Amino acid sequence: SFAFISRSATGVFSISQTALDLTEYTKTSDITESGKNKIDTSIFNSTGYLSNANGLLVPSIYYYNTGKQKVTPLKAYTCTNTLGTWYTFMNFYDVNGAFLGNNSTLGGTYLAGVWKFTPPANCYFVGFSWAFTSDFATFKNSVQLELGTNRTIYEAPKKVIKESLLETN
Repeated sequence: SFAFISRSATGVFSISQTALDLTEYTKTSDITESGKNKIDTSIFNSTGYLSNANGLLVPSIYYYNTGKQKVTPLKAYTCTNTLGTWYTFMNFYDVNGAFLGNNSTLGGTYLAGVWKFTPPANCYFVGFSWAFTSDFATFKNSVQLELGTNRTIYEAPKKVIKESLLETN
């Protein structure tokens, strides 16, 4: 939702709140992320895990995955799942989404629910898979991907519409 602040002819200010409906927009460059949580939950998958042998989806009723999330090469990231899990792994993909390797071959550490990693120079996407401990909707609202090496308090992902697309009166 968002708020409008208006001023009447007599100088009185008023604030009105309106729900923002993004359903008419498709996921394009018109909508970008904002805030510290860079995860895109719209590409999460509840039908399996991303293989750490070839990066492809392997059907499984026991895993959820994040899909291929955008990252910037050579920048440090932290990825957390606030639910915790007993089994997880991470894969790296190039600019075209082709598999480059996994956390064992290209780096990344996992400890107590926290992944810390720096994507290689040719890596533009990462994918995480977790053995699930909750329903899919709860899982989607528990993952945070952020820049830096410090885990911070969970913040839901935020999206911003380009200002040029908003009507102004």
